[in-house]
Amino acid sequence: MTGYQNENTVTVYSTSNLFDAEIVANKLQQEGIQCSILNANQAGFSGLGITAIEVIVREEDAIRAEICITTSET
Repeated sequence: MTGYQNENTVTVYSTSNLFDAEIVANKLQQEGIQCSILNANQAGFSGLGITAIEVIVREEDAIRAEICITTSET
């Protein structure tokens, strides 16, 4: 998803594992929720605790995204 510069976004998932972030992002996209992964280029440094990898969505999609993530984890 691009064009976030002028939109309010919310982090709905944070991890040090790029693979986990990609799974969450794919699930959200399957549900029709546009999202982006931030700091994916830091994945090689995940063991060093430098930067969290985040999945972000538009603010208006945050509740739906959190429900989607929660129900897929159970």
